[in-house]
Amino acid sequence: DHAALVAAAGTDSGMLPAIWAFADMGTDAAVESLIRLLVLPDKDLAKVALDALEAAIGTIAREDPEAPPTPEQARAHWESVGAKLPRDARVAAGRALPWRGERREEPMRWLWRASLKRERADAAWLRREVPDGFFTSLSAPDARPGE
Repeated sequence: DHAALVAAAGTDSGMLPAIWAFADMGTDAAVESLIRLLVLPDKDLAKVALDALEAAIGTIAREDPEAPPTPEQARAHWESVGAKLPRDARVAAGRALPWRGERREEPMRWLWRASLKRERADAAWLRREVPDGFFTSLSAPDARPGE
């Protein structure tokens, strides 16, 4: 819930996970929280907040791509993206979540999220482990996790 994330963001150990959780949440309130974090005095954390914000609402256009956007630029971009979304939708990469378009056009990111959250039975195949050596055509029968 949003209030719990705000509380976590107020702690040293909870700030970073809270930033990414806001992006994953994708609600209006979460996006607004990320916009407010763009002006953090810690530039590294502000950059993480920008990365998380753009993961949620898409790339924010700005004159100098190397310079971070202002909160006003971010809010204007969010308003343009949000205006195109259904009222009850969350957002990921600037598009409605869950996916509402044609199934065959669904981005893999949406399908992967549905698989991880076990929201769709037809996405279960994404959670199967790949056999060792699958990509190299070489098997390693004695391999252990982490090797």
